[in-house]
Amino acid sequence: CIRDSIKAHLARLSPLIDDLDGGDDDPMGSLLVPGLRFGEEPALSYAALHHPWLSTVDATTRAFQPPDGAAAGLIAKQANGAGVWIASANLPIAGVVALSPRLDDGVQADLIDRQVNVLRRDPRGFLIFNAETLSPSHDLSPLPVRLLMILLRRLALREGRAYVFEPHSPDFRAQVRRRFERMLSLIHERGGFAGTTPNQSFRVVTDDSVNPPAEVDRGRFTAELRVAPSRPFRYLNVRLLRTGSEQLSVEETR
Repeated sequence: CIRDSIKAHLARLSPLIDDLDGGDDDPMGSLLVPGLRFGEEPALSYAALHHPWLSTVDATTRAFQPPDGAAAGLIAKQANGAGVWIASANLPIAGVVALSPRLDDGVQADLIDRQVNVLRRDPRGFLIFNAETLSPSHDLSPLPVRLLMILLRRLALREGRAYVFEPHSPDFRAQVRRRFERMLSLIHERGGFAGTTPNQSFRVVTDDSVNPPAEVDRGRFTAELRVAPSRPFRYLNVRLLRTGSEQLSVEETR
């Protein structure tokens, strides 16, 4: 049964597994890779499942293959053309001629409820119906939100390299804040954030609330990007941290 097989596969990825000893009564004992523990739950926002398999027009035989390559290509095409914050769902996949196995409407609805991205056929062609990660968090379950957060992390690291050797001063804080505000404004103009104005969409924080005197004395500097992606209902934060050893790190907070 397709539904049961996918349910079992999702269970193996569950972060709610406490016992990884692999005893005789442990259904996880035969797995090469153990399931996630509670503290590793955020990793599921980087994972997405797609089903069913597909066959392409240039295949030498009607051999079916996993849909991950087609899904990744469609995501990349949409990201390059419209922006990572635009979902790649409901766009025809070029070259696909068949899907296997065939899923009835009930199974499709059940998979969508389980955050599996379903491939289906409609008058436009073969397409991916939804765009979800496996994250149990409502804020991070949309795939475009995870891609947007990855983009912001990369931007923070790229820009942060220019600030590694700058002395910490009020002018420096203002410089960093203005630079990130300009970049986030460009994303806002292209529809990457919720809110009709920049003030409703994002905030760059470099003041004493994230840089208290004790941290400044240790040679540390923090810039926090608080953004409101189009779908979640609260702000997500990307924090750029410069340590006294002239190293950079980026972390997400909520």
